[in-house]
Amino acid sequence: MAKRFTDTEKWVKNKWFRKLSKDEKLFWLFILDACDSVGVWEEDVEFVCELLDLELSIEKLKEKFESQIKIFRDGKKWWIKNFCFYQYGILKEENLKNKPHQKYISELKKHRLWIDYTKTIHSLEEKEEDKEKEKEEDFGKSENLSAKKESIVYQLEEIFISENKNYTKHETDYPAYRKFAEFICQQAGIKPNFNNLSENDLNLIKQKFRTYAQIIASTPHMVSKSLSDLVKFKIQEIANIEKNGIKTYGTSSKQNSQRHSGKSAGAYELINEIKEDAGITT
Repeated sequence: MAKRFTDTEKWVKNKWFRKLSKDEKLFWLFILDACDSVGVWEEDVEFVCELLDLELSIEKLKEKFESQIKIFRDGKKWWIKNFCFYQYGILKEENLKNKPHQKYISELKKHRLWIDYTKTIHSLEEKEEDKEKEKEEDFGKSENLSAKKESIVYQLEEIFISENKNYTKHETDYPAYRKFAEFICQQAGIKPNFNNLSENDLNLIKQKFRTYAQIIASTPHMVSKSLSDLVKFKIQEIANIEKNGIKTYGTSSKQNSQRHSGKSAGAYELINEIKEDAGITT
């Protein structure tokens, strides 16, 4: 007997589901249970209607379910497009260690649905990202503390303030935190889908951002800038310093030149160039 996840919010928050008739709702729940492990159901509307005493036509069902299913094999099979995403998350061919996922990928390929799946998952990821962006844009206005604490923006803000205690907050900070997170994801090859980050990916983003915050705090011509200015004009410079090593201000050039070699020397020279541009002498 297979056990599957269900969306408990569909009865209230899913507008598409709410607009279905009672018979259509029951039919939809039936095929969610009756489909195979990747969401493929062998069409038998007549049987379902007899079993559940429903009054439905196949033409009407196709019209109502058009956005949710793909009909193939001359109408003999229906595929629930979002099934795999809600049951298993994102399936990746390169994730060879995940044997169950590899099995589901093989099943999709057997049905000739793998390309359709990749297109569907891309669309779903974009929707999730749009939702997350909307949340972050309203973050500063939100009064829901629990929602704030779940947000990556909230976590990055806590890190930044802990490293830059004299920082003056700006209205544009919240989108800027997100831009920093997106930049770190891009550099690390992580999908910037902040609703579905693994714990390892989240920790990597936070660790990188803490280093960025320390660099900003120890670089005079950055520390006075707003986050939105930094993310627009200085983010690559910050990343370069992070890559080559952080140097703390306050010691003499001679002492620093003796301390640094290899990559550290490169970082020291880069920071010296930054200081010269800002008119800073030590």
